[in-house]
Amino acid sequence: MSSFDLQTFSLRPWAGLSAACGNKVVHPRVKYYFVRADKLRDTTATTLPALQTMLADATMRDWIIEIEMSFDDACRGKYVDEYLACSHRWLTDGTANPRRAPPDPKGVQLAAIKEHLAARPKIKYVWLDWCCMWQGDKEGQRDITVDEKAEFGRMLGDVNMLYLGCQVLVLLDLSYLSRFWTMYEGWLSRQQP
Repeated sequence: MSSFDLQTFSLRPWAGLSAACGNKVVHPRVKYYFVRADKLRDTTATTLPALQTMLADATMRDWIIEIEMSFDDACRGKYVDEYLACSHRWLTDGTANPRRAPPDPKGVQLAAIKEHLAARPKIKYVWLDWCCMWQGDKEGQRDITVDEKAEFGRMLGDVNMLYLGCQVLVLLDLSYLSRFWTMYEGWLSRQQP
């Protein structure tokens, strides 16, 4: 057997639940943060701060909402009309410290997201990792707490639900095609319940 076990990497978070729940499959609800699409449509900013900065800023706090989602509802298509998940790679090439840099320093991806939203007025909520998950050890951002780090881990373990159940905007470039994580997101977005 291979040492690479998908369950270890939380790519199939519900796989072991039937045994744990007496063979009754229970799909937990997961809390996610989303950015309100109307705020993105209206912004004149070229880049966005991380989640913790947005929540701390009184002028941006209302950009973020918390929504609980379920795998069952995602598979039934409940979220597909109003929710958008963005699949992208971080454009940190050429920055002084790529592992700590914000993902879109020139605003290229934000411009593409805004263009996408302008053509799709039904979308109300947008999930973009930088703005919707706690960002630890990133340039210009405060450190995250132990609780925020734990919440990040829970969200990351269930992030596949977003790419299965929401509309997905793939911000594609050649490097996107060479990365496992982005290819996994793209593959998930093409699955049909």
